[in-house]
Amino acid sequence: MAMADVYLTLQNASLQQSICDPRCGTELSEHRSSVASACASDPMPWQGIPATYLPDLVWAYYNSICLKDPSTGRWCVDYVSDITSSLTSDMDLLDLPRTQLCSPCIIALFKHQQSTPFSNFDEHMSSQWASVQRVCGVTGSTAVPTPYATPTELPGHAPPNSSQTTPFCLSGKKYKVVSGDDIQKIAEAKKVATGTLRIINDILPDGSNLLAGQELCLPESCTTLIVQPGDTCWALASAKGLRFSDILAYNPSINSDCSNLISGTNICVSLPGELYNGTVIPGATVTQTAIFATATAAIPSNAAPGSTRKCGKWYTVQSGDYCQIVALNHTIALDLFLAINPSVNSTCGNLVLGVAYCVYPTADWNATSTVIVPAPTTTPKGSTSQCYQWHVIESGDTCHRVEQAYEITMAQLQAWNPDLRDDCSNLQLGLAYCVSGPRGVGTSTGAVLPTGIRGRPPSSTSSPTSNSLPGGNSLAGPPSIVVPSCNHGILQKQGESCYDPAAGWGYTLSRVFDWIRTFYGRVFVVQ
Repeated sequence: MAMADVYLTLQNASLQQSICDPRCGTELSEHRSSVASACASDPMPWQGIPATYLPDLVWAYYNSICLKDPSTGRWCVDYVSDITSSLTSDMDLLDLPRTQLCSPCIIALFKHQQSTPFSNFDEHMSSQWASVQRVCGVTGSTAVPTPYATPTELPGHAPPNSSQTTPFCLSGKKYKVVSGDDIQKIAEAKKVATGTLRIINDILPDGSNLLAGQELCLPESCTTLIVQPGDTCWALASAKGLRFSDILAYNPSINSDCSNLISGTNICVSLPGELYNGTVIPGATVTQTAIFATATAAIPSNAAPGSTRKCGKWYTVQSGDYCQIVALNHTIALDLFLAINPSVNSTCGNLVLGVAYCVYPTADWNATSTVIVPAPTTTPKGSTSQCYQWHVIESGDTCHRVEQAYEITMAQLQAWNPDLRDDCSNLQLGLAYCVSGPRGVGTSTGAVLPTGIRGRPPSSTSSPTSNSLPGGNSLAGPPSIVVPSCNHGILQKQGESCYDPAAGWGYTLSRVFDWIRTFYGRVFVVQ
């Protein structure tokens, strides 16, 4: 009933009669007095708005819609609706014939609008009322009524001299209310959901705090429709080829069971806002459509040490590459790229030109197996039967290549396949070698030095120190391996690849492999 800027017929004679029953007016007046008395000592619901706000609002509109022509007995809402329907958008109220303009209902309506703060009686309406008085020979105040509460004291408005910043408008689109506007009219003109527009601007359900000159934040526009009597969210969703959840997602003012769908209001039946069309980052050429590979690719000879061998695609670093662009071009998260290529440090400061890195791992790239599987073919003499994974030697295979492919050491390969010589000279084509066995198998207890480097294994009687090594060995002072012709001794850390110390000393990986043979937790030497 209470609409601040709309004066419409109720289109229901019995409803009009029951609302305008004098007893109803009496009860409204008594209710207002009761609220004023009971809430006199209570804090205001909102700053500047007393508890009598709603009773006074309803009372104002009760008196407005119950105006009646004393000579005909016709309700003024019906009379005004009939005569204003003939006005076009370019016509003014003063264009009405004098008999209509000076009718009791028009005069009474102007007087009532001027007398209450619950109206849109602004400077424009004041000017119209003054003109009506001159034409019709009547008198009355033309002063704009003092607002019931100032705009800065209403919900959603900062108080005077407030240090609060202007509320953020997500869409960046704003609209300044003009005389004659109502929330639905604005929603229709701007193609937005009425409920969303109301909520983000703290407009009261009756629109009574929608004031001329007020700046509204507009929600994102969408395809809208006006809800008709009897409509339901389910029916509307079905008619538009949407899901029920889509209607709720597009219209945050509608509750979860859609029990507050209001006829005569706009709702969105498409996703609000525009589709994002991003700008392509220079150098980005994304082509991959799946996160994980379903099959492994051949391991390139320049594969980065330590990179997972469960990889469906390798990429060789080119000039100008950096981790982020490599990850972006291959649709892989940066943290996953670093995890499957552990030789690359967390700052990506050691990405090596010409080295191939995995960019498309299989889903089980970091999975470990403890299921014993039978050998697929003949095995070397003495190979363990407690094996989780086998590799059948192909043409071109070497021990080093097998170690790299399965991220194991020569010591582990020999522990699972004890027939294999230290120099790998008896690696047999077509035989199956165990490349993954029980944890702990293959731990070396002695260093095997590269050919041409003289030395001795660590003493079994070395005294323990704080610099303890895995496997019970220790390092006290100088390295445990003493090589007269060696200038530097390096302690390889658990999980460290050959590339790390090689890069640190400025050697190529191939040269280091000529000099050293690595074991987990042991000392190796660089000439």
